[in-house]
Amino acid sequence: MNQRFGKQIGKISDYNELGDGTFFIGNNLITVPKTLLNDKVEVEVNQQLIGKVLRILEPSLFRIKPKCEIYNRCGGCTLQHVSYQHQLELKTKMIDKLFIHYFGKSFHIEPCLGMNYPFEYRNKNQIVFGNDSKEKIISGFYQ
Repeated sequence: MNQRFGKQIGKISDYNELGDGTFFIGNNLITVPKTLLNDKVEVEVNQQLIGKVLRILEPSLFRIKPKCEIYNRCGGCTLQHVSYQHQLELKTKMIDKLFIHYFGKSFHIEPCLGMNYPFEYRNKNQIVFGNDSKEKIISGFYQ
């Protein structure tokens, strides 16, 4: 563990190109998955400057209760904790940041289009592959 950081309190000030929340400690950019703009969080920061949320001290106005009761265990849907309007804004911003990341400049990005009812339509399977202790290939779904 990086002893310079360890437990920290921060307020999410932006998103990276993957949609993870970010904040600065000095000149160090800390990335905190599943956080939202203006979340005030207590995090444990590792050597890669990734923060693991210990507590959300003040939730963002964009944070909502996920509709799905297994959202936090499943891994299938990644943004159910975000209000739908902010999801659309976040997805547009992620595309812009990806262009900046890969091409070094911003392009005109049309805003993401929404749906009248953005639930119960997904058909997503995310299957993980790896090796067990005997180097046999194993695969399965997230729990």
